[in-house]
Amino acid sequence: MCGIAGYVGKIKNSPNKKNILNCKSSLIYRGPDNNDIYTEKVKNKKLIFLHSRLSIVDIDKGSNQPFNDQEGVLIFNGMIYNYLELRSELKKHGVKFVTNSDTEVLLKLLNFYSEKALNKLEGMWSFAYFNKKTKILIMSRDRLGEKPFYYFNKNNNFYFSNSILSLRKIIGKNFYFNQKKINNLLTFPDKTYGLDNETVFNNIYQIPPGTYLKFKIERYSKIKPISFWKIKIGNKNI
Repeated sequence: MCGIAGYVGKIKNSPNKKNILNCKSSLIYRGPDNNDIYTEKVKNKKLIFLHSRLSIVDIDKGSNQPFNDQEGVLIFNGMIYNYLELRSELKKHGVKFVTNSDTEVLLKLLNFYSEKALNKLEGMWSFAYFNKKTKILIMSRDRLGEKPFYYFNKNNNFYFSNSILSLRKIIGKNFYFNQKKINNLLTFPDKTYGLDNETVFNNIYQIPPGTYLKFKIERYSKIKPISFWKIKIGNKNI
């Protein structure tokens, strides 16, 4: 299951220690096996990654997250079904591994291919990845949206989590209901929720299924989901 959360934005606006610890504690229900934090400063910006782990693939502590190497750092919820095939592909390019986890495969794949790695993945996921060299962030959700990814962005201070509770904890403010969205859900429960990136809370959005966000930590303005996959529906005369 695993829990992910984080912040990207100005150092002066970054969440205080209390909010970070509250968020970290709230993630434990999603991953009781390990709980850790990664932080980095880039000029006047700060990056915070939090992760709580439910150990399934390669239960060794060497696969704990945030998982990082010289090129990048990753927090990941989900499972990459074809990670063994992708591992073999990367080995042919000279990529070396120190664990047997799908997490490391995903990190190395993103190091090597950047967002083009998404087209190679089979599985379910929500993740946040930071490239230490290019200072680029990539955040993504799987094709059908099996794994959640929520975010709040105000004045280019970007908060995210796969848990609404943990997102509220790291922001440190109460959320208020999006009444229009709730009315639509009650009226058309199976026809409205996934049609846009709104949630039942005001100003809290979700990355739509089959999309990703990509931006530089040093400067970004408008953050817009980019599609890497769309379901193809064709007419067939029978």
